[in-house]
Amino acid sequence: MKKGLHLPIYFTLISFTFLTFTFISCDKNSGSGEGAGEPVLVTVNIDANSNYEDGGDIGNNNDQEAKTMASIGLPIESHTIELNDKFLLKAELIPTGQFSPNIARKIKASTSQNASADLKAEKNPLSPNVRYKLVVFKANGDYLREVDYVYTQEASAAKLMLDGTVSYIFVAYSVNSTSVLPAITFSNPANKTLNTASVVAPAGNMDLMYFRRDLTLPQNTATNLDVVLKHKLTQITTTIDASQTEYDIDALSGVTLNNHLPISTLNLSTGNITPSGTATTVPLVFPAGNSMIKTAAPAIINASPAGTTLTIGNLRITHVTAPANITPIGPVTVVAGFKYNMKLTIVPNDEFLTYENQKAVRINGKVWMRLNVGATAGDPDANPTTYLHQGNYYQWGRKFVVGSGTSNLSSAPSGWVSSNFNSPTAWNTGTEAAPKKNITNDPCPTGFRVPTKPEMDDLLSSTIITRNSGNFTTSSTNYNSAFVFTSKRKKSVKLTMPLQGYYTILGYTSNDQNYSFAPFISYRGTYGLYFNSYFLAPRVNSRLTLIANTSSNTASVVIQQPHSGNTVESTPIRCIAGN
Repeated sequence: MKKGLHLPIYFTLISFTFLTFTFISCDKNSGSGEGAGEPVLVTVNIDANSNYEDGGDIGNNNDQEAKTMASIGLPIESHTIELNDKFLLKAELIPTGQFSPNIARKIKASTSQNASADLKAEKNPLSPNVRYKLVVFKANGDYLREVDYVYTQEASAAKLMLDGTVSYIFVAYSVNSTSVLPAITFSNPANKTLNTASVVAPAGNMDLMYFRRDLTLPQNTATNLDVVLKHKLTQITTTIDASQTEYDIDALSGVTLNNHLPISTLNLSTGNITPSGTATTVPLVFPAGNSMIKTAAPAIINASPAGTTLTIGNLRITHVTAPANITPIGPVTVVAGFKYNMKLTIVPNDEFLTYENQKAVRINGKVWMRLNVGATAGDPDANPTTYLHQGNYYQWGRKFVVGSGTSNLSSAPSGWVSSNFNSPTAWNTGTEAAPKKNITNDPCPTGFRVPTKPEMDDLLSSTIITRNSGNFTTSSTNYNSAFVFTSKRKKSVKLTMPLQGYYTILGYTSNDQNYSFAPFISYRGTYGLYFNSYFLAPRVNSRLTLIANTSSNTASVVIQQPHSGNTVESTPIRCIAGN
């Protein structure tokens, strides 16, 4: 059984031949009465999984990559509110799904339509004894007959005999219930057609599912029709995570999804849903007992066009009680037929700390080293900075030290590599969403790793960037220039990033090899480049770029366009907590 939870629906028809013609002809008169073929038996098997649409996993990037990926998926909604002076509540609404292995190549080529076809469907297991109905229409849309089925008990249903060589339209639907199966409604009962057929789900949050297949039956051949039901409403699974506080959630109540329209009308021809009724709430049910992480049972919502919101009536984390009736997210738009994870993370407010024997700072829940790798300054935020704040230089994906923080090399050191390192797992053997340190190549100390691009993006969005008191001139001996990243939540919490320049290359090659080392450090005092672990394609990596212009500051996390030697250059490294 394929694992997964929620996405597109696929339909498969498998035909096979019965051994005897006598069996096929025994009930000749039960066909449609149209066509020259003998009546044939249509057996229905429903797939063990039902499907949701695929939203992709596109992150929350503020650059062209996010725009490209958004064109083939759905964005992550993210909001952060203060619970009190000690904690923040970060809320994310994430469409579930994943990209197939070649999706990055197709994104890079800007073939978003093709890339969309490669998104993997996520499945939901179908429970035994769920009721569903199969409706048969003639090719012209006229109603013919219907049969009720019970999943895992299909053999006990009435036999469905239809004329061979005739074209039919098969429609199946269910509300994912073992007891409820609503009837079809025809706008003109005297003239029953597919275009006038609909199903109204009982008021509440019934999980409407749908399937359609247009098919011409073979002659004298029994047919096994495999049905995969597609969810038409939205499913949201909500998790509240207080693990960063190291305290349990010991009180939680009154959590609801809002603006749910209780009536859903399914168009049997198109599969489209029309919501109606007075907007109401869907209560979320969390497990009893105390724990750091609580996950509610999945909830079905037929969201109003105005969007849905989440309300928490009462939340307490051991010693801290949140304000009553908070709304950490919304209104946000959710798309019918998609499955989402609502992740609410309780984050201790930004602070300085010692982590894995390193001086560190927590900003928006993420722990950063306060010094570059190799730097030895006693006060990471001394103003201005000195030569002790300058860290080692590293080529992308490697842990060999090209030069110390104060170096000004006239030629390449013996360990310098003259070719691009085109490995997506050079520093990260996981994913951007779930990174995993490659200990073979990562230069960060124990408990830390090279950050991902989204983590650098988050640092920029969570801080205010200013200059220190350095002179910001380009010189091989200018060690006093730095940008200061000050927390937006606590003014005294900051992170200092020296503008210590970088080592670049000379020339261009077409085979990613045999580059020449550019002698002497470039732009020390005015440029600060910091690699992250992101890798999209050969020579397409990413870095934090800090530039001190004459009267302005530039700070951005860029995806470098493919050009000569992106991974051959050498920059300092600033590490983030993680393994």
